[in-house]
Amino acid sequence: MSNKIDLAGIELVNTTSEWLGQAQPEPIFMVDRLHEFLTDMMDKDKKGFYRLGVSHLDAYKKLWGEPAFTFDGKYPWKTWIFKLAEGEHLVLYTDKDGGTSFEYAGPRTPSDAAFDKATSILNAIKDEVHARKEPDAEFSM
Repeated sequence: MSNKIDLAGIELVNTTSEWLGQAQPEPIFMVDRLHEFLTDMMDKDKKGFYRLGVSHLDAYKKLWGEPAFTFDGKYPWKTWIFKLAEGEHLVLYTDKDGGTSFEYAGPRTPSDAAFDKATSILNAIKDEVHARKEPDAEFSM
């Protein structure tokens, strides 16, 4: 599968913070298949991997509108929930001071469809939303 996905067209779930208690999402690093994907990304694209943890709250709001809810923890986490497959979701939390983190809600082992969509979303966020422009060499001192 191509890892290109239209971030603006992703199906979002509009719910409340009570959904988290029912869905019991896990940090994506705790889900074996996603852990392997992230480990591979860290080996091949360390800068890109670390960019996933950066907050781009304004860019997210521009892409997806207001978050489904704010989850109060150490930071007031703005939360978007992406539908991956039936009963499988990717949760994005972000705060200007706290960065960005992701969780997976669904069966312990994501389905192939959910895994492909989750990795496509993560790659697109890393490459399109979190990408930092490098200065042109001709303008460097």
